[in-house]
Amino acid sequence: MQSVSGGRIAAEEDDFDQLPSASASPNGSGATEKQIKAIYAIGRASKRLSEGQVDDRCAEVFGVSPAELTKAEASQFIDLLKGEAA
Repeated sequence: MQSVSGGRIAAEEDDFDQLPSASASPNGSGATEKQIKAIYAIGRASKRLSEGQVDDRCAEVFGVSPAELTKAEASQFIDLLKGEAA
């Protein structure tokens, strides 16, 4: 890596674009974007919940936000939201 004036690294040479996202699961078993969108859509349409209320409900049940769920947990949460709507 080459440094530029002031000892800073040129942007094209840093590794920031290679950092994992906060919601990415290390083994790839995190909820899919489609599942996360479904969670918010079902909460909004069936339960009339705001995004924050969906986050709160998810935290009550699983201890994390929808973006941090595993695929299996996201599926369970979707079923839970659908079941509550019935």
